[in-house]
Amino acid sequence: MNKKKKPIVLDATPTSEKTVFEKIYFLFFIILPIIYSESIIDPVLIPRQIFLTLFILIIGITISYQLSINKLKADFSFLKTPFFIGILVFITSILLSFYKSIIISESIYLFSKVLGLILFFILTTYLIIQKQLRNDSLIRSVVGFTIIILAIALYQIINLYEFNEIFIINANQITSSNGNKNLLASILFLTLPFVIYSFRIGRIWKYISILLVLIILIIFWILQTRTVIISFILFFILSIAFLIILKSQGISKLRLFLLVVPMVLIITGIAYISIKYRDLFPHLFSDNTFKTRVLLWKNSIQMIKENIYFGVGAGNWQIYFPKFGLDKFGIGDLVANGTMTYQRPHNDFLWIFCEMGIIGIISYLFLFVAFFLYCIKLIRNQQEKNANWLYALCFSTIIGYIIIAFADFPFERIEHQIIVYIIFSIVLGNYYLTKKTELKPLNIGLSSFSLSILVFFIFLITVTTKRYKGEMHTSQMNLAYKATNWNKVIEEVDLANNLFYSIDPMSIPLVWYKGVALFTSENINGAKIEFENAYKIDPFNIHVLNNLASCHEKLGNHKDAELYYKKALSISTQFEETLLNLAAIYFNTKRFELAFQTIDKSSVNSVDPKYRLFLKTILVTKIDSIIEHTPDKNKVQQLTLLKTDTARLETIYFESKLALIEFEPYVLKLLI
Repeated sequence: MNKKKKPIVLDATPTSEKTVFEKIYFLFFIILPIIYSESIIDPVLIPRQIFLTLFILIIGITISYQLSINKLKADFSFLKTPFFIGILVFITSILLSFYKSIIISESIYLFSKVLGLILFFILTTYLIIQKQLRNDSLIRSVVGFTIIILAIALYQIINLYEFNEIFIINANQITSSNGNKNLLASILFLTLPFVIYSFRIGRIWKYISILLVLIILIIFWILQTRTVIISFILFFILSIAFLIILKSQGISKLRLFLLVVPMVLIITGIAYISIKYRDLFPHLFSDNTFKTRVLLWKNSIQMIKENIYFGVGAGNWQIYFPKFGLDKFGIGDLVANGTMTYQRPHNDFLWIFCEMGIIGIISYLFLFVAFFLYCIKLIRNQQEKNANWLYALCFSTIIGYIIIAFADFPFERIEHQIIVYIIFSIVLGNYYLTKKTELKPLNIGLSSFSLSILVFFIFLITVTTKRYKGEMHTSQMNLAYKATNWNKVIEEVDLANNLFYSIDPMSIPLVWYKGVALFTSENINGAKIEFENAYKIDPFNIHVLNNLASCHEKLGNHKDAELYYKKALSISTQFEETLLNLAAIYFNTKRFELAFQTIDKSSVNSVDPKYRLFLKTILVTKIDSIIEHTPDKNKVQQLTLLKTDTARLETIYFESKLALIEFEPYVLKLLI
C-alpha cells in the first residue's frame, strides 16, 4: 500500500514564534500609512521613500548580523531566475535613458526610487526563501496596514457627514493618507488578496476579513474610481473561476453558492442604486477624465514615435509633453494656457515606454509575464491547498493592477509598489523553493553584502533627503511668491535648487521663479540669465519661453523676443499672455495687420487687463487699414468718426466675434 504524500507547507519556519524580521516588517507596515509631512508639497511621496530607505538599512544590518553568526545562509542564487534578469534589464534601461535626459535631477530621482524598491524586493524574497518571513505573517502585516488606511478614510467620511455634506458627491476629499481618491481606491484594491486570505488564518480573522472586505467595497462605491471598480469585478470573476478550477480546494457547491450569490447581489444592488441616483455619482458617469487621458495618451504616442529606442529619459515625460501641442485641450483650457501641467500620462505603460524606450517597456512587461507563469506553475504543482488559493488571489490582483496602471499612475507611489513587490516576493520566493535544486548556488560574502547595503543606502538617503530639502524650500518659496516677497523667493530658490532637485511638482524649473522675482524687481539682465537657465532644462515650457521673450523685448532685442514668443505659440496657439505680448511687438514695430491678427486669436472672455487696453489701440490701426482701401468717401467719413469712439469700436468688435463674422466685413456692413 502506497503512503499518502505529505503536503508541502511553505509557511513552515524553525519556530512557531515570530522571527525578528516578521516583527520588523509588521512595524514597517503599521507605520507606513501614517508617514506624512506638511512641510513639503507632496506630503507622502518623499517621506515614504525616506522611510523605505531606512527600513532597507535596518533589514540589511539585521541580515548581516545573522549571516555573521551563521543563522542565515548567504545563498542568493534566486537572483539567477529569469524574473530578476528582467529586473536587471529594466533598471539598465533607466540608466541608458540618462543620455537623452534634459533634466538629469529627475532621472536620478526615478532611478533611486526604482532601485530602493528593487532592494526591498530582493531582501524580502531572500527572507521568504530563508524561512524568515512566513506568508501568514506578511498577510497580517498588510492587513494591519489596510486597517489604518481604512480608519483614516472612515474618519474623513464621518467629518464630511457631520458638516452636512453629501460625501458621495465630495468623494475627492476622501483620500486617507494616499494623495487622492483614485490612489486610495487602488491601494485598497492591492490589499484585497491579503485581506481575503486572512480568512484562513483563524476564527477571529474570518470576521475581520469579512468586515474589511465589506468596508472596502463600500469605499470603492463612494470613491467612484471606475478603473478600480472594473478591476475588482474582474478580480472577483477570476477568483471564483480559480475556486471552481482548483479541485484541490475541496470547496462544496453550497459554500461556493453562499460566496458567489451574496456578492453578485451586492454588486447588482450597488449598480442599480448608482444608476437610479446617478446625480449623486458624478465621478462614476462623467467622461471628462477619460477624454483628458486620451489627449495625454495622444501626446505620449507621438513622444514614443520620436524616441522609440531609448526614450526621452527617466523622469522627463513632463518636460517633453508640451512639445507635442497643448491646443488639443481646447480654447481657454487651463492646460492650453499653461495654468495646469501634467507630470505623467496617467498610463504607467505609456509612461515607461516614453521615458525608457522599447527596452524599458519590453523588460517591464516581461516581469508581469514571468510572474503569471510562476503563479500558474505554483498552482499546478503545489499540493498545499491554502497556498493554491493565495497564489490564485495574487494572480487575480496583478491582473487588476495592470488595468489600473493603464489609466492611473501607481508606478509613482511608494506604498503601491511596496504591496506589488510583496505579492511578487511571495510568489517568486515560494516558486524558487520548488526549483532550488535546479540552480547553482550564488554565495555573496558577508563583507560584500554589508558593503553593498551601505553604498546603496548612502546613495538613496542622499537623493531622498536632498529632494526633501528641495521640496521643503519650494513650499516656502511658493508662499513668498504668492505674497510677492521677491527677495524671499530668490533666497528659497537658492536653498531648494540642487543636483537632485531642480524642478517643482508643477514641472516648472526653480530658476524660473527666481527669474520672475528678478524681472519684477526690474533686474532684467539677471532675469534673462535665469530664464535662459530654465530654458536649458525645460525648453518646451510656454511660461519659460514667454518670460525669456519678454526679457529680450525689454532689452530691445525685438527679433529674439519674437522668436521665443512664436516658439511658445507653436506649442499652444491659445496661450493668451504670449498672444498679447506678440501683438504688442507687432504694434510697436508698426506691423499693424499682424498685431490685429494676433490679438484676434485671443479669447474675448480674457480677464487679462492688457487685453482690453491693447485691443482698443490695435482696433484703431485696423480701422486705418480699412480706410486705406475703402473708396466710398461716406464710409471713410463714418470710419474716421468710429476711430474716436473706442468704446463703440470695441463693442462692434465683440459683436463680430459673437456673430462669427470677420471684423472688417462686419464693420463695413454696419455702415450706411
